[in-house]
Amino acid sequence: YTTHWPSVSDKVAELNDLFPQEYTGDIYAGRHENGWVVYNPYKTGQVATGNIPLKYNSCDSVYLSLSQYSSGVMKEYGDKITFYLCNYDDELVTSLKTDVIKIYGSSSEPT
Repeated sequence: YTTHWPSVSDKVAELNDLFPQEYTGDIYAGRHENGWVVYNPYKTGQVATGNIPLKYNSCDSVYLSLSQYSSGVMKEYGDKITFYLCNYDDELVTSLKTDVIKIYGSSSEPT
């Protein structure tokens, strides 16, 4: 370990080169090709937000605001973006929660 990375900053720099940042914010988002898995990592009721730049769609980016326990799958295509979101609360909190999806850079309103 110490022979490969003389300091923590050297390790961080190498790993940042190998795994560049693909989104911003405090949501968790993981991409594989044109699909994303997203979720709110907090169990405290805190809302998590993030911005995901698009690679396969002509729009610029997607902004997500996810409430506690929200998770989902997003797939981007050349002519559409699909979302499947769920919000399973094992404590049987029956109040509605709000998740927000905003798409930036669209040249026309979706139908």
